[in-house]
Parts: sequence; C-alpha cells; structure tokens
Amino acid sequence: MDMAQSAPAAGPAAQGTVRMTAPGAGSVTQTGTVRFAEENTGLPLHITERRDAAGVNMEHTLYLDKAVGIGRVLPNDLVIDDQFVSSNHLRITRETDGLYIADLNSSNGTRVNGERLTGIQPLRSGDIVVIGLTSLKITFDA
Repeated sequence: MDMAQSAPAAGPAAQGTVRMTAPGAGSVTQTGTVRFAEENTGLPLHITERRDAAGVNMEHTLYLDKAVGIGRVLPNDLVIDDQFVSSNHLRITRETDGLYIADLNSSNGTRVNGERLTGIQPLRSGDIVVIGLTSLKITFDA
C-alpha cells in the first residue's frame, strides 16, 4: 500500500518521504504527508493505479465508510500526481444500496469504462476509472 498517498484520513499525520521500487521502472520517490490510521474500518476498496506517462502500477487500499475523495492534493484520501487531475476530482460514496461515483466538476472530466461520467452513477467492482492520464481499476467485495 502506498502509505504516503492512500491511507485513511483518520489518525495522526507526519511529514515524510516514501521510496517505492516498481519492477523494470526503477525507484519512485514521493514526499508529502504520511497518515497513520488508528483503525481500518469500512469497506476495503482496492485500487490499481496506472499512470500512462510513467508506466508504473501502484496498489492502494482505501477503507470506505461513507465517502472517499480522489484528487491531486491533500486532504483527498487518494492523491494522484498527475497534472491533468483536478485538485478535488471525484468522490466515491457508500449508500445502503451500493457504491456511487461522482465527478466534482473537474477540468478534464472522468471516464468510467470508457464512457464520460455525468452526474452520479453506480460503481461496480472491476470498473476502470480514467482521470487525467491515470487509470484506476477499482475492486471491492460488496
């Protein structure tokens, strides 16, 4: 799990640097706020992030109680280092009848399984969400 970018918002935070090595891609360094969760609760969302420019896959796990935010800056639950991703790009919410995804009026929009996202729509395990140059495969057990 990429602790610098995808830990739950709860718990204490500290500044730090995380170095990751991806097969065949060398090492990647991230500097920023490292968040430590006091307790992992909620539905685990498993996200595989692929950046077209870097060609590096990163795995993230977010724990969804009510909602998670994805964007380019903190305090989003998942921060994506992609200049074409908006500061607060999208939100995934959990309702009694399932998970939903909504674009937060981002500059470049959001695509789900190749279709432009308009409004709020159901999110299904295995959906491919594209924001900027970044592709996110989102899986979960509901």
